Amino acid sequence: MGLRRKIRSLVERHLVAPHLIRRARRAMADRPRSSGVLIMGWYGRETTGDKAILASLLHNIADHSVRILKSTYDVDYSRQTLNEIQAPTVRCIPNDIASFVRALEWVDVIVIGGGPLKESGQMLEWSERLAIAKSLGKKIMVYGCGIGPLHSELVREHVAQILRQADRITLRDAIAVTNATELGIPADRITLAADPAMGFTTPSVESANRNGKPLTIGVSLRRLSKHYAPAGKAIEATRQESAFHDAAKHTLRRILQMNDARIVLVPMALRRKDDDRVVLRQMQTELGHDPRISLIERYASPAALLEHFKGFDFFVAMRFHSAVFAMLSQVPLVAIDYDSRGGKTTGLMEAMGLSEFVLNIADATPERLWTLVETGLSQRAAIARRIAENLPSLRDRERANGLALRELLKAA
Repeated sequence: MGLRRKIRSLVERHLVAPHLIRRARRAMADRPRSSGVLIMGWYGRETTGDKAILASLLHNIADHSVRILKSTYDVDYSRQTLNEIQAPTVRCIPNDIASFVRALEWVDVIVIGGGPLKESGQMLEWSERLAIAKSLGKKIMVYGCGIGPLHSELVREHVAQILRQADRITLRDAIAVTNATELGIPADRITLAADPAMGFTTPSVESANRNGKPLTIGVSLRRLSKHYAPAGKAIEATRQESAFHDAAKHTLRRILQMNDARIVLVPMALRRKDDDRVVLRQMQTELGHDPRISLIERYASPAALLEHFKGFDFFVAMRFHSAVFAMLSQVPLVAIDYDSRGGKTTGLMEAMGLSEFVLNIADATPERLWTLVETGLSQRAAIARRIAENLPSLRDRERANGLALRELLKAA
């Protein structure tokens, strides 16, 4: 796969791209100027959290009369996303180079907004696409992204190239800012914002009156990608996943030993190739299909999933955006950072003043995980107070994403 990607990249760079750029220049010269935005990211592979990011981004430019296009690895899946977030007029384009260059004829700004800049062969592709956009005079924004994990020098250089080409850079946490400066990006070019899903607009969330009801604990679990293992190796990820699965099973059993407790398993990814329900169903089976454990099998949209969070008294968050959703719902939580080097989940919990309630997956033995959950449960009220105190400032920080994009649109 790596060799095929390299060959394709060489063909695109030296044969296909120059022809497409010349054609795009001619087309742009013949057409009246039009204002538009092209959104790039991991779209076509989006989780529910990524859908919330897109909804927030679109909300931030809703008052601008711009043509909005979205580059995606799976057009049908992304159209479904746009319907879920009530943005059916956004046009999806395939993620091939010809479609990308044709789209540049109609837009002024390219936005990378949807997932991190991380260890992946796609970083070379993204960097090359942005270089084409710059050659055609387009503005570029990195919109509330994370950075990392990055294991190889080659990918580090590709990510640095992406950042160097950007006219505006907003990043979602201090860890991402540190990673960017280590790549040689001057600190004064970076704005510390927050994850765009923090700006997901929802009705005022009020927890249901749960007096006299069983303690309801939401739990998010996921499969591990090799990129989050210590050296980015699949065998490391497999070992880590197996060890964590045992720790999680131990903890859920201990929760069920509590009086009047029930568990709701929450999938944040429902795509066929990335479906949290697979690992959650496995957990249900290994716990003997206890009737006190339920699984949310499906939901219509990110907003619909957020409604479920109103019914939780506590949350155990593995997926990053499950922690965001818990915070937006002001549900006390503990979190597991599945980046063994310490990544976005650690950054989020630190920003919320909850650094002692996050556990790195590399340290997640059965006893350590249970101790964290037990401590969190005993301090629910204190955690809820910290969220109530710090959530407004984090949501204020997120507004820097939309502000920077609107300024760039005006400048373009």
